[in-house]
Amino acid sequence: MKQLKNTIIKYHYWLEFLLLIVLVVFFEISFRIRFGLKIFKYLFLSQIGNIIVVTLLLLFRSKKRRFISYMVFLAFAVGLFIADTCLYFYKKDLFSIAMFMDIFNGFVMVVRSMGNYNIFAAFPFYYWIITFSLLGLVVYGLYFLVFNGGERPKFMGRERLLLAIAIFAYVITLNGLSTIFVNTNIDERIYDAPQDKRTFVQTFGLHTYRTRDFVYNTYQLIARPLEKGKYQDIVDSITTRTPMQSNKHGLFENKNLILILCETCEDYAVDEKLTPNLYNILYGDNSFRFTNMYTSAKLDYTYDAEFKALTSMMYFNNDNYMYTYDHNTFSNSLPSVLKAKGYKVNSFHGFTGRFFNRKNMHKALGFEYYYANEDMNLSNYPSEWPLDSEMFAQMKHLYAPTDLDRPFFSFIISVTAHGDHDDIRQSFVDQGYYDIIETDGRFANREIQFKNILAGLMDLDKGLGIMFDHLRNNNLLDDTVIVLFADHKNYSSFDELSHYSPISQEGYEHEHDKVPYAIYYNQLEGQTIDLLTSHYDITPTLLDLFGVKYYKEFYYGQSVFLDETGEYEKKLNIVGYNRWIGEDIVLLDKDLVYIDDNVEDIEDYIYQYQVKVIEEIEKFHSFFYLDFFKDNLSYAPFNVNHQEPLE
Repeated sequence: MKQLKNTIIKYHYWLEFLLLIVLVVFFEISFRIRFGLKIFKYLFLSQIGNIIVVTLLLLFRSKKRRFISYMVFLAFAVGLFIADTCLYFYKKDLFSIAMFMDIFNGFVMVVRSMGNYNIFAAFPFYYWIITFSLLGLVVYGLYFLVFNGGERPKFMGRERLLLAIAIFAYVITLNGLSTIFVNTNIDERIYDAPQDKRTFVQTFGLHTYRTRDFVYNTYQLIARPLEKGKYQDIVDSITTRTPMQSNKHGLFENKNLILILCETCEDYAVDEKLTPNLYNILYGDNSFRFTNMYTSAKLDYTYDAEFKALTSMMYFNNDNYMYTYDHNTFSNSLPSVLKAKGYKVNSFHGFTGRFFNRKNMHKALGFEYYYANEDMNLSNYPSEWPLDSEMFAQMKHLYAPTDLDRPFFSFIISVTAHGDHDDIRQSFVDQGYYDIIETDGRFANREIQFKNILAGLMDLDKGLGIMFDHLRNNNLLDDTVIVLFADHKNYSSFDELSHYSPISQEGYEHEHDKVPYAIYYNQLEGQTIDLLTSHYDITPTLLDLFGVKYYKEFYYGQSVFLDETGEYEKKLNIVGYNRWIGEDIVLLDKDLVYIDDNVEDIEDYIYQYQVKVIEEIEKFHSFFYLDFFKDNLSYAPFNVNHQEPLE
């Protein structure tokens, strides 16, 4: 036994190194097994960053400093693993360095997660016992090895300098490594876009993502000002200004508009009896009903859905553009254009105004005022979302003002149906929604997750009833168009409830990404629209209907009614660098879900689409970076007094 101890102490540096590497490899493999990802061919590549970091830690001569550095490394490794598994479990997202740019929002999200989400939910309880037991053994082993081992051999001067040069060369030439390790064009495109978190981690692993994320964001901080010329060249290549209008152009000229983003608005929980107002908007005889509306929200974030719906723009870098670009001027946005047309424009949300920086970003988008939770007197239910019905009741004279001599546009974001849906909510008990569901009987035996989504939509429906009564009682209903769309799917309890989502006969996974969307007007002759559409199409469609000729070059989406004139273009719904839904191809991260039978060279076909998608993303990134719409109109100018476009 003494001989074994002496041998262990003799090789303590190697053992310290192995203990740290084994733990991070354990995290990598655990992550991949948990989320059904294959043990991948780039495993060695994924550990290069860890090997370099651990090697650097070994250079500490002081035993105390070396042990402390190990503990810091382990704290980061464990903390990031918990954060990544939680984010990936609920939203298929990963933590990135860019998230440090939003300290307040990150803090709020952690607090909300503690109240509404279980941060350890990704794995069963026994796994965490094993993990923390293993962590304890590693800590004990490191302590024993560090403080019982001999003095570190001299490794100074030229050796340390050479190691530093090697690390620097590795970081600088990291992009070049793709030509060494990556053996397909498709994988090389993925490697060059660490912003595409899901696809990247599926292909190259967690720790390669960490390294690439660090290098990419460091490069952005240093070299971003140098890219102005590149972005300027992109926008300078846009030489045409093509105003678009359909046969329904101006159908709602000078009408009021209420645009409602319905949080987690699952169509399987919309019921004609229990949510009659919601049902009437989405499926009634006075609506344009969209049957193939897909979410465009990257990683299921509501702010991304609302921004794309209001601007028809896209942004896929890891920083949160709601903070990075809140001082931009978005004269292309729906509120900005309607405000220029003489409308009063305001937005409303029952949650705090600082969350996702909406207070500032909505101002940048052109809203005159963003009414948030602090502007309302809503019931306080700790760790529960506010009630939409109370917001609709308290704000009705603001989102549908009765004393204006001009039309209004109000954007309302609901919140009550937000997840997590696993526990009984006291607010729903007090409102009697559970009792109504039980009395009705049809859904009495459903999961608690289903009942909570249904109850959340019942509360929204109650709010919609208040809105309709207010419009009707003040003779506003005949002059008001109501548009309602959902942000994303129910990601917090998707596994439990996905079987309720209607899917195509073929059972394609992307059919689960369909979300409700309808345009309601009480004097409208309804129509079902089967075109593939997305959040990108909402603003161009509404501009068309409200009599604005928009320039197609500055909006990714388009008016769906251009299909009647033959000018409609078949476009991909771009949800990420490698996540698209189109009529001839559907790519969901690493999975090719569908491709047209006539395609012969599938790999080249995907690669060509990748090139086109990146070009579109770069184009809109240029608009963000250059604050392009501060000095450029995205629509044909019009005379405010007559609301007629000037040719």
